Amino acid sequence: MNWFYNLSLRLKWILFICGAIVLTAGIMASVNYSISKKLVQSTVERNNETQVENATKQVGLQLEKYRVSSEQLASLTEQALAEKNSTKTIQKMLHNVQQANKDYLSVYFMDFKTGAIHLSPAAKYDIDVRDTRTYTTLKENPSTTWMDVYEDQTTKKIMTSIIVPVFTNEKLVGAIGYDIDLNTISAMREGLEKDSTSKFMILDSKGLAITSFEPSMNGTNVNPKLSGENEGIKDFVSNPKDFKNEYDWITPLYNTKETKQQERQYDKTNYIVTTSTVDEVGWKVLSFENKNEALAGLSTLNIATGIVLIVMIILGAIIAVLLGNSLRKLFNQLQKTMENTASGDLGTEMEERGATELASLAKSYNHMLRNMRKLIHQVNERATAIHNSSEGLMTITNENSGALASVTTATQDISNGSKSQALEIERGTEAVHKLSVEIEAIMNTTEHNTRTIDGAMMQLKEGNTQVTQLAQTSVDFEEDFEEVNTMVELLNEKSKTISNVTRAISDITDQTNLLALNASIEAARAGEHGKGFAVVAGEVRKLAEKSKEATNEIQHTLTEILTGMTQLVEKMSDTTEMNNQQRRAVTSVQQSMETLTTDLYAVIRELGENMQRIQQVHVEKDQVVTMIEQLSAVSQQTSASIEEIASVMEEQSASTEEVAQHARHLNNEVTYLNGAVNVFKLKK
Repeated sequence: MNWFYNLSLRLKWILFICGAIVLTAGIMASVNYSISKKLVQSTVERNNETQVENATKQVGLQLEKYRVSSEQLASLTEQALAEKNSTKTIQKMLHNVQQANKDYLSVYFMDFKTGAIHLSPAAKYDIDVRDTRTYTTLKENPSTTWMDVYEDQTTKKIMTSIIVPVFTNEKLVGAIGYDIDLNTISAMREGLEKDSTSKFMILDSKGLAITSFEPSMNGTNVNPKLSGENEGIKDFVSNPKDFKNEYDWITPLYNTKETKQQERQYDKTNYIVTTSTVDEVGWKVLSFENKNEALAGLSTLNIATGIVLIVMIILGAIIAVLLGNSLRKLFNQLQKTMENTASGDLGTEMEERGATELASLAKSYNHMLRNMRKLIHQVNERATAIHNSSEGLMTITNENSGALASVTTATQDISNGSKSQALEIERGTEAVHKLSVEIEAIMNTTEHNTRTIDGAMMQLKEGNTQVTQLAQTSVDFEEDFEEVNTMVELLNEKSKTISNVTRAISDITDQTNLLALNASIEAARAGEHGKGFAVVAGEVRKLAEKSKEATNEIQHTLTEILTGMTQLVEKMSDTTEMNNQQRRAVTSVQQSMETLTTDLYAVIRELGENMQRIQQVHVEKDQVVTMIEQLSAVSQQTSASIEEIASVMEEQSASTEEVAQHARHLNNEVTYLNGAVNVFKLKK
C-alpha cells in the first residue's frame, strides 16, 4: 500500500471517482449478466429436453421398425413350419430379409427341437441353441425381447439383438433373431446430431454403450456397477478408481424413467446432460448440450457492458481532473511556503487571509516558525560554548596520548627483547636437557653393549674349547674308522674263501650223486646179488642230495653276506668322505673364532675409552644446565615485570584514546550542529 500513499491528492481523487463508477457499473453488469444467464440456461435446458425427447422418439421408431419386421418374419416362420419342406422355405426367407436390410449383421432361426440354427449369411456354428442365453431368456419369458449389448461367442463382434419367439400349437418351438450392427444405430445418432446442437449417447437397459459421440465408447461398459459382469465387454475406463470417479453418475439414471437434467464435465468441457428413457426396451438416451457454447450469446452483452463501463470511467476521470485542478491551486501556496521553510528560511511566514481551513493552518504554521527561531537561537549559543571547551580538551588529550604512546612503544620494545631472550634461553635449556637424555641413553647403551660383549666372550671361549674337543674327537674317530675298514676288508676276503670252499663241496656232492646213480644202475643189473648194494647207493644219493641242499643254502647265505659287505664298504667310504668334510669345517670354524676373539678384545678396549669420555661430558653438561636454569629464572622475572608495566601503559593509553575519541566526537557533533543551525535564516 506504500505506492498509494505516494500518489498525489489529485490522482487519488481521480482514482476515487473512477473506482466508484467502476464499482457501480460492475454491480449493474453482474446483476444483468446473472439474470441473462439464468434466462439463457433455462432456454437451453428446455431446448435440450425437447431435443432428447425427439431423439428418444426417433430411437423408439427405429426399434419399432425392427420389432415389426422381426415379428412378421416370426409369423411367416410359424406358417412355414406347417409345410413339409419347411427348412428350405425358412432359409430362403432369412436370406431375403437379410439382403433387403444391410442393418442386420445376421438373420437367423433357432430351432429348439433340434438345437440347430439357420442363419443368413450362412456360417458354421457348432453349438446347441438350447445351451444359449437366448433359449433361457425365452423359456422364462416367451415374448419379443431386446438383448443388451453383448459379444458374440463365435464372431467376437459387439452387437445387440431382437429375439421373437416362434410357436406351433401354442408351444415354443424356436425363435427368430436379428443381430443388429451398432454402426447402424450410430448412423441414426449422427443423423440426429446434424439437426441438433446437442451430442447424443445411447445406452442399453443396464449401462452398456450402444453408440456415443465418443467413438471409442461404442460397445463398452460405462456403468461402474456392472464392471466385470459382462463377458467380452470392456470397461470404458480401465482403472476402477478413475472409472468410478468419472462415471459414477450413470448408475442412478436407471433408478427412474423420468427425464433428468444435470451438469457434467467431459473431456474438459462443461455439458448440460438430459436423460430420457425408451420405454419399450429400457434404453437411455443422453443429450449433451455444450454449456459454454449455449452461453456464448452472453459475450455480446458483456462487450456492451464493458463499453458502457469505459465511457463512464472516461466521464468520471474528466470530472475528477477538473475538481483536482481547483484543489491543486489551493495547495500550491502551502507547498511553496513549506519549500522555503525546508530550505532554511524561517523568516518567511504564510499569509493569514480569510477564515477558511487554510487560514487556520497558516496561523498554526507561523506559530511553529516563531518557536523554532527561538529554539535555534538558544542552541547556537550553547553550541559555541561547547565547541570552545571541546577544542581545549582535544589539545590536552592529544598531548597526553602522544606521551603515552612513546612510553608504551619503549616498554613494548623492552618486553619484546626480554621475551625473545627468555625464549632463546628456554630453547637452549630444552636442547641441553635433550642432550642430557641422549648422553644418558648412550651411556646405558654402552654399558649394555659391554655386558653383552663380555657374555659373548665367555660363550666364545667355551665355543673354542668345544671346537678343539670336536677336532680331537674327529681325529680319533677317523683312526678307529680306518681300523674298522681294515677289519671289514679282511672279513670280506674270508667270506670269499668260504664261498670257494662251498662251491668245491657242491661239486663233490654232484659227483657223489652221480656215482650213487651209477651204483644203482649196476645193482639193478646184478639182480638179487646187487639189492644190498642198491640200498647203500640209494642212501648215498639221499645223503648227497641233502649235502647239496645245505651247500646251496650256505652259498646263498654267503652271497647275501658278500652283498652286505660290499654295501658296508661303500657306506664306510661315504662316511670317511663326510668325516673329512667335517674335519675341514671344524678347522675353518676354529680359525674364524680365533679372529673374532681378537676383534672383540679390540672393541672392548675402545668401548672402555668411549665410556670414560662420555662420563666426562656428562659432568660438564650438569654444570651448563645449572647455569642456564639460573639465567632463565632471572629472564622470566624480568619479562613478567616488563609485561605488567606494558599492561598498565596499554590500559592508560586505551583510556586516553577513549577520552580523545569522545572529545573528537563531541567536537564533530558541535561542528555539525553549528552547520545545521547556520542553514536557517532568522530575520525576525
